[in-house]
Amino acid sequence: MPGDAPPSAAPPAPPYGGIPDEDPRRAAEDRALSAAARCLAHAVDLDSSAAGDVVQRALAPWFGTGTFNAHDSVGRRAVLAALAAALKHDDAGTRLTISRETAKLLDGSRDLPGDVETTLAACRAAFDVSRSPAHDALFFDEKVVPGLVRYASRGAAELHSGADADVEALVYCAGTLKNLTNDEASLRRLAAAGVAGVACDLARACAARATTKHVARLAAQAAGAIRNLSGDRGALKPLEAGGAATALAALLAPFEGDADVVLHAARALAKLSLHEATRRALHGHRDGLCALADALRAAFDARHDDARRCRSVRKSYLTAPSC
Repeated sequence: MPGDAPPSAAPPAPPYGGIPDEDPRRAAEDRALSAAARCLAHAVDLDSSAAGDVVQRALAPWFGTGTFNAHDSVGRRAVLAALAAALKHDDAGTRLTISRETAKLLDGSRDLPGDVETTLAACRAAFDVSRSPAHDALFFDEKVVPGLVRYASRGAAELHSGADADVEALVYCAGTLKNLTNDEASLRRLAAAGVAGVACDLARACAARATTKHVARLAAQAAGAIRNLSGDRGALKPLEAGGAATALAALLAPFEGDADVVLHAARALAKLSLHEATRRALHGHRDGLCALADALRAAFDARHDDARRCRSVRKSYLTAPSC
């Protein structure tokens, strides 16, 4: 009718994914992430050199910018899912490359959807590769060790507040470092890379936290790494600087019922006690010495009980009536 206001124009259609776009830059970044995810999806089917190159090129725009871990998005979740799939590549070196790049991309983020699961997949992939001594050199060739040390160091500092899933990823990370210390030829190189110091930090953090299953496994890996490193003279100074003796002694009381932790810690202390620095560190450390004595007494009692049970079982066989 004359004088009536003209009808208002229809609102514009949502520009992306059916969701109104309040920030064009975020929408553009999400589209870029979705494109990167499509590239990453092909990595698992490529040969080793091509797969690593694709992963590095696809993720390069987000390294060092902080934007990848700023907020959740459809594209970000697609990238994490593609990386998790690529971590199953059949080439060990490629799995390490993708594990390294994944850790670098997430940079310790664990608050957004997919962070914890993808971090766990990356750490587990590195651990699986480390189980074969034939792959030890790959960890240095692919420059994976520094990233593992950084992740373990951050994990040790945050262990008091970490959820079980975060601790599980840390167990695989520490387990990887411990497996690498099984190679005597690499011990000095690993100690220089910070493995000695971070293993001591992990041991102290485990001793200060409640002894859950995952924390016990983490303590065993840390103590095992220190035990292996203590066999190389070149690692003694980093171990002394990291407070290895007192860190190991601190594990004995809270984990007195865990044979793996106590055995690794006691063996490491036995090796380190050959050196004056360790004896100095333990001198006057009453709690540590008492815990060590208690652990040795418990181990003796357990062995005595096992021997008594064995004798009892043998006697029951000898005296059992025949059919």
